[in-house]
Amino acid sequence: MQKPRLGTATPKIAWLAVTVGFLVDTMLSEFIATICRAVDPTVVGQADNSTFASTTGIVLWVASIFATGLGGYVAARWAKRERVLHGVLVGGLGIGMMLLFAVLDSSVTYNGLDLSLQFLATLMGGVGGLLSSRLPTRQDDV
Repeated sequence: MQKPRLGTATPKIAWLAVTVGFLVDTMLSEFIATICRAVDPTVVGQADNSTFASTTGIVLWVASIFATGLGGYVAARWAKRERVLHGVLVGGLGIGMMLLFAVLDSSVTYNGLDLSLQFLATLMGGVGGLLSSRLPTRQDDV
């Protein structure tokens, strides 16, 4: 059996794909949040009981979770391998960024509901990755 040469192994995680998926997720989530804040200015970025008391707050969080699913789908399509892993990593990167902001900025506080919703979004990113492997590409149609 021949040993692989240095630098010839392909990485299992395509971080560029994860980054692109995360950017799609973030930009779409911020766009949705801007629209929701225009409709209801009391809606803020963090989840609490008052957020879910309004229809706009519920729409904001549900749409943001689906945006993570779309970001996971984009990351999985871009990576073309380990699709579910790349989808989950989009949501995982969101959790990492949330924790980083909490450490760097003492005015930012997150409650358990924020973290729970982010974990749900991570699962949705995995579903997006799974869907990307199920839906045919243009090359598959030919």
